Amino acid sequence: MSVTPRTSGARRSALHGFLAAGVVLLAGCKSVTPVEKPRNPPQAAAASAASTGSPSTPAVLPVTVPAPAPAQRLPANPQVMVYASATTEAALAKSGVSARAFAQQWEQMLRRHRIPGGITTSIDDIERLAAPVLVLPGASHLTAREMVAVASYRARGGSVLATGAVGSKDENGKPLGYGFMENTLGVGVAGTTEKEENDTFMIPFGDNPVSHSLPAGHRVWLERVKDFYPLRLTGGQPAATIMDWSRSAAGDKPATLIAFDERVDGERASRAVVFGFSERLWDTLEPRAINALAHDALMWLLRLPSANVASWPHPALSATVVAIDSADPLIDTDLGLPAAIAGEGARASYFILSETAPESLELIKKIRLAGHDVGYMGDRFEGFKNQPPAVQRKRMQTALTELQNAGVAMVRDAGVHPVMDSLDNTTIDTLRDIRAGYVVVGAEETEARLPFFAGGEGAPDRERDRMVLLPRTQVAADDVIGEGDPKVGMRTFLRELELAHAGGALSMLRILGQTTLEEAQMRTIRTAIAARRDRTWIATGREVANWWRTRSHVSVTIDSMASPPLLVATINAMMPPTHAPSVLVTLPRAGARLQLRAAPGQILPAVAGFDDWRAALVLDGLPPGIYRWQLVFNRPRNKDVTNGE
Repeated sequence: MSVTPRTSGARRSALHGFLAAGVVLLAGCKSVTPVEKPRNPPQAAAASAASTGSPSTPAVLPVTVPAPAPAQRLPANPQVMVYASATTEAALAKSGVSARAFAQQWEQMLRRHRIPGGITTSIDDIERLAAPVLVLPGASHLTAREMVAVASYRARGGSVLATGAVGSKDENGKPLGYGFMENTLGVGVAGTTEKEENDTFMIPFGDNPVSHSLPAGHRVWLERVKDFYPLRLTGGQPAATIMDWSRSAAGDKPATLIAFDERVDGERASRAVVFGFSERLWDTLEPRAINALAHDALMWLLRLPSANVASWPHPALSATVVAIDSADPLIDTDLGLPAAIAGEGARASYFILSETAPESLELIKKIRLAGHDVGYMGDRFEGFKNQPPAVQRKRMQTALTELQNAGVAMVRDAGVHPVMDSLDNTTIDTLRDIRAGYVVVGAEETEARLPFFAGGEGAPDRERDRMVLLPRTQVAADDVIGEGDPKVGMRTFLRELELAHAGGALSMLRILGQTTLEEAQMRTIRTAIAARRDRTWIATGREVANWWRTRSHVSVTIDSMASPPLLVATINAMMPPTHAPSVLVTLPRAGARLQLRAAPGQILPAVAGFDDWRAALVLDGLPPGIYRWQLVFNRPRNKDVTNGE
């Protein structure tokens, strides 16, 4: 039998408190959006650890090693046991590090989220399957008995959360490699980031079973501590990567930092989550980030359903906007760029200068007739950054007037991509005042890779705050392929595109009008996009901005301890008949089928498969209201769409 949380007696009472905290967390993260950032952020995260030097400098933090601790036993009816290995404690104590402190951090995490459990120092508890979830915090040194006990624990259906290089050394400090992690936890290790001093940012995947409470691509700075460098994981299902601030994917080294896995053997199923970094780095880690990651991972391991509003229309995992910047007058070949880059039927967003618009009038008409979006970059080829407010406002008004006089009047909610990506807070405020629909901004404007509102998080209440910012977090194809070796540039571009897709991000693919890309290069990009066409939403910037406004009107909470679990969806605006938001619900077992029940008169949305671990509640056409749906999970059969009844 698979190990699932029991919900009777004292354990059920304790778990009610835990899930109450979980409901609050989900309510706070129901539509998490990237936060507007200062414009010089690459090393800003290091400010909190200034005493350790720059992020690229390994830190050696002072640690007071406590006296040997007495044996610890679990409380009654634990759901999670944190194993404080005496073997690891003894080994790390020689270098002034307390492994017991690692376990205590998880103990505090359990208390914070009111999860029944605690620390154990007894290997007997693992061997007797004392709790359905086992945490191995930084257990780098393990005896043969300990490793056998963990492997047997998984084989019998227990689930494991492990951090750092688990089982990589024996009790005498002899290196064993990473075979234990590969054989028992389902992930391999291809090395560490020791030599890559700029790879100091964890980049979590959005809409992921074990990291959905953080926005896609949200940068989380990790300190560099000697002997505790993050691991490069292989295998399993990725949930986060380790990269530099710019999220560059140059080189071919594996980048996975967090991975998860589920093994099913008949009636027994075991899950595992591996954090490729130790609790040694938690002291300077963003508290919100590690709390969200730990909570999401534990909920998944406990097989308790979580829910979040999907970032993109079902069944898309990511979104792609082809953004064509044309500072010069448009030419005939520019009209074919969307299809050349993203395939037949793809629509794009064109951005033009008002001073060249008269020469492009006929092509602009054809572009609009083909269903593409037309926005503007400004009046002339000159940046806006650091110009006085009055100057910027006059230039934007001039651009709109010249476009109208040229017969290219901008539609309501038109988009803007400031020329040369040159903008500042004044530019953003100016565009809000003139009611621009959306603005393409640089990667420094947000820590994440999702759209966000100029007015901050949540649904905009004022017309001025409806403007959406679309972050361009990838280097333009013309630039990365055109500089240096084009083959190396193409590999880098495609790898970054793949990581952005896997991470649930928005990819703004900037292409220059009169592009320097060769036909074979565009075909290579088109082939890569076609390979994931069924899971990426190819849309215009205007469509993405409108979608983000619609999405902001949906929020969800879930009571996983109700019987059956109860999901409450609040919808504050009429949902469109197609491409409406959806709600992702994690499943207690890979491939399980979700069925909805509701009180008479309540509308039931369609239920569709999203992946092996989640189902999607598709909200197409639902009117405003508060909906209460009971979640009933049935044994795996197939991933066909059901009617939700």
